[in-house]
Amino acid sequence: MPRKGGARKKKPVTGMGAAAAAALTTLRFTVVAPPPFYAATADDELPSDMDTAVDLEETPAPASMPATVSAAGVADLLKWFAKGVAADGAAGSRLDFAPSLSKEERAVVHSTVTVAGLGGVLECQSEGIADQRRISVFKKGSAPSKVTSSEVAEKAATLYKWARDAGLTNFSRDEITEQLCAAPDGSALAPALAALWTARSAEAGDTAELAAAVAADDAGRVAAILAAKPGLVGAVDSATGQPPLHAAARLGCVGALRALAAAGARLEEKDAHGRTALQISRTFEQCDAEAVLLQLGAHDPEAGRFPLTLAAAELGNSRAASAAAAASATAASAAAATKAAMKAAADAAAAAGHAVAAAEAALTEALAPGPAAAAAKPAQPSPEASSAAAAAAAAAKEAAPEPATPVKAAPPPASAVSAASPAATEPASAEGTATSATAGVAGPVAAAVERVRAWVVDGQKWAGANSPVVYYAGAAAAAAAAAAAVTLLAAGRRR
Repeated sequence: MPRKGGARKKKPVTGMGAAAAAALTTLRFTVVAPPPFYAATADDELPSDMDTAVDLEETPAPASMPATVSAAGVADLLKWFAKGVAADGAAGSRLDFAPSLSKEERAVVHSTVTVAGLGGVLECQSEGIADQRRISVFKKGSAPSKVTSSEVAEKAATLYKWARDAGLTNFSRDEITEQLCAAPDGSALAPALAALWTARSAEAGDTAELAAAVAADDAGRVAAILAAKPGLVGAVDSATGQPPLHAAARLGCVGALRALAAAGARLEEKDAHGRTALQISRTFEQCDAEAVLLQLGAHDPEAGRFPLTLAAAELGNSRAASAAAAASATAASAAAATKAAMKAAADAAAAAGHAVAAAEAALTEALAPGPAAAAAKPAQPSPEASSAAAAAAAAAKEAAPEPATPVKAAPPPASAVSAASPAATEPASAEGTATSATAGVAGPVAAAVERVRAWVVDGQKWAGANSPVVYYAGAAAAAAAAAAAVTLLAAGRRR
């Protein structure tokens, strides 16, 4: 297309050969601008690879200027247009690309605004349906506003998701929104979209019944419907464009929320806008619904971002740290108590060993024949035996003090008690000889000493199999039995 108006020169296409430039797609557009726009660009060259049939010498400020540009020249075209719309009185200017542009070509125009660093100056807007859809460029903030109700937006988002799932990728969300704005009942939808809407809305009756039960917060009815038709738990209501869980969150219907969750509704499922039920509850300030969803285990992506949740998190962390410190202190205390018990057990076992040794020494002395064995008389225990008995008793008392908390320890051996009883309670006959008296005492004392040995060994076994406390109890009992044996010997000994 020839260009008229030689006062302005075109920039040559740089960075590519003539053949490559000729192979590029040519985009048709129209500049609609007032005189201030052209006045602001009068001293500049036209964008690279731009052709127009308008003679700018004869008509320096055309109301409408059709032109073409290659894909390679779109960035220069947008920079030239940005300079013109910045002039006073030129805010109403627009750059309308022809409907003949493909979806991919419209995407090139849209992305170039950002890539060229013009996002703060220009904005794009698409309008039209199917092959009549076109993209226009405006000064930032000057594009015609589009008023869309929340209901239409929900429907459009739902239908867009269905279309993507069905492979209808040639329809954008904005395009679907425009069709529904023209006719909210769907009568203006493109044939493919209308067929999809009809097919997906076949279960509209059941879905509407569930939606009504959710809106009434009738948990029993919701549960009954889903028990009969579990597949409805995630069905999108065509009237609102939302799954039932999101509708319940938006309306604050906590009973319905619980019933839906119990029926298997996924708490992290997102609606057509990419929002979870928890986010919906916050958008519509439904605090009760938000609390229920959190109780049910919904993930909170905003945890810690707000003062209240941050304070709760800090409080939880503080309590967790306190609990950990208390647990550590308890563990340390338990370790100290175990160490003390082990030491007490070891001391008790040593005392029991000393008591056994004392009993053995006393027994050896008792078995030794006296100088006057033939004419023995009842006599008092020797000082050595009494001293040994006192030492054994003191060792037993030290080894087995009264515990702060009673410990159920094994009783003294029955054999030691039975063996000790006769000699401890029956006085020796005055007519008895030293040999018979010694023999009468030696048997039960020897048995008691052996039993004491067994208690010491058992106590050591218990310590390995159970706990130091059990070992402590066994060793203390062994010490007490040894002391009893020595006392028995001292009480019944004859010289």
